[in-house]
This record gives sequence, structure tokens and C-alpha cells, in this order.
Amino acid sequence: MSVEHWMGRALDLALLGLGLTGTNPIVGAVLVSDDVVIGEGHHEVLGGPHAEINALRQAGNAARGASLFVTLEPCSHHGRTPPCVDAIIDAGIKEVFIATLDPNPVASGGIARLESAGIKVHVGSLQKRALWENRAWQHWIRTGHPYVIWKVAASIDGRIAAPDGSSKWITCEASRADVQKIRGASHAIVTSTGTVLRDDPELSVRDGSDRRPLRVVVGNRDVPSDARVFTGSQETLVVKDHSPEHLIEQLMERDLVQVMLECGPRMAARWIEDEIIDELVVYTAPILLGGGPALLSDLGAVSISDKRQLQLHDVTRFDSDFRATYTTKSWDV
Repeated sequence: MSVEHWMGRALDLALLGLGLTGTNPIVGAVLVSDDVVIGEGHHEVLGGPHAEINALRQAGNAARGASLFVTLEPCSHHGRTPPCVDAIIDAGIKEVFIATLDPNPVASGGIARLESAGIKVHVGSLQKRALWENRAWQHWIRTGHPYVIWKVAASIDGRIAAPDGSSKWITCEASRADVQKIRGASHAIVTSTGTVLRDDPELSVRDGSDRRPLRVVVGNRDVPSDARVFTGSQETLVVKDHSPEHLIEQLMERDLVQVMLECGPRMAARWIEDEIIDELVVYTAPILLGGGPALLSDLGAVSISDKRQLQLHDVTRFDSDFRATYTTKSWDV
């Protein structure tokens, strides 16, 4: 099998940690000897063993002389857990393949340690995919701000509801299941009091996992105590302040890495105007409504020269719908 094959497996494993690793990156690792997997693992939870350690434990003594494929440069510092590079060296690994370098100056330096121990190191396999999978954490490490994703579902003509306000369901079941994955990967889900009063969403992760992102309701109107957003074991934060900047400051204090925005057109427009949103995920259903609320309120554009340019990352089909993912800044991925 090729280097890309094994790194692809490591990247698949890394995704299992989405939404569970807190301020740590998602990481996957695969140990291979004679073209056979002898151990694999991922970073499962904040404070728990890193991916490399889980893979080494699974492999046991068979790890000596094996090759390690890992999605992020192994850490070389004492944090919540000991340095992974020490365990890799002690296990007798002969060669390490790394998808991306660690941008965190506290944790980087693993490659130098490995090479000084006589281990061959290769960097860059499936690097673009690895950067994209960890984009929220990469953004948080570099800026200190959470990575904000705005999700919206609409008809072909850009309507999020019919003229009478009904919207269940615009998109198909497969699209709605995919939304649960984004919720599960996020550390907070933000909505408005208007959305709560109109739709009474629960904003939970309905995928059978233990993921419980913080629910945030923004606005000055009072929300009934029996609203579904207050049910279950998830924490709900009510913020009577429409300023996106002020809310982001509160979320930064909580060390939240990824935030999902599920709201109406006015709130979305405000967040776009304040340049808070990093990514747009738009689900489009093959229907026409001809009326009803548009997915976005006025941004003040008068001429085409006032447009806000986005970068299309990918388009994926879900049964009858399609999902388009855009970023507001250029990503070299």
C-alpha cells in the first residue's frame, strides 16, 4: 500500500475525535509493519492519550521497526500528557510520516527530536486534506478566535421558509443528518431569540454520541422557560446583546474552538457585516417557493462591485439536495 493510503486511514481516524478534543487538535495515527496494520488510534478526548499513544499501545512490542503515519507532528512537550516523541523513540519506530506541522509553538519541535534519535521523518503526505480537517483548530491557534460556521438550508430561489413561515422540511433527511455532524463537531451552537420563538429548536446533536455543545441564544426578547433549547443535559447560555464581537469575546473566554451559527437572515447578515463568519455551509433543495424569507438580509450592496466574494471549497450531493461549502477567506487547501 502507498503512503497516501495509510495516511488516508489516519485522517479517517482523526475525524472520530471531532467535537470531543476541546482545545486540542483532532489527530489519527496508524502503525504499519510489512504492509500490515499493527496498531491504530485517534485522540479521543481532551486530556486523554494522544493518537500515537493509542496506536502504540495497540501494537505493543510489534511496534519496534514499524512505520508510523500520523496526521500532525507529534508533540514534544509536557502538557496534560507526556510527550509523544518520547514514546515513539522508546518504542523503536524506524520511520515517521507526518501530514502537517504543528503550528502551536508550545507543542512543536517533535520532528527535530525524532531526527536526533535517528528516526527518518517525512512531511507533507495528504497535507491539504489534513489542514482542512483541522481548520477550526488551526484558526483558533493562530488567531485565538473560534472558527465560525454559518449553516443554512434553502430552496433553489434562496428561500428558507414559505410565505406562511413553514419550513419543515425544506431539505431531505440525508441533508439533515449531515447537519448533525457539523453540530457534533462544534463546541457551541448560536441562534437568535427570534429563531427560538419561531421554530422552538432543541439545538442538540442527534447522532447517538456524547457530544453536547454549548447552546447560545442571542437577543433581547424573553424566551419561555419551557422552550426546547433548555431541555436535556446541554448547557444553554442566554446573551441579551446583539453584538457579535461581544459574544465572540465570551466564547473566547470559554476556549471554544468551533462555533456553529443557526439563525435567521438578519442575524446572519450582521455577523457577515462584522466579518465574524469563516465558513458557509449551504444546503439547497430542488424546490421553488417564489416567496417567503430570503436566506440573508440586506448587506448594503448597491452595485455588483459591492459584492462579498467567497471561496468555493466543495460541493456534495445528499440524495435530492446538494451541500456547497464556502470560506470567507482564501484557504490553500
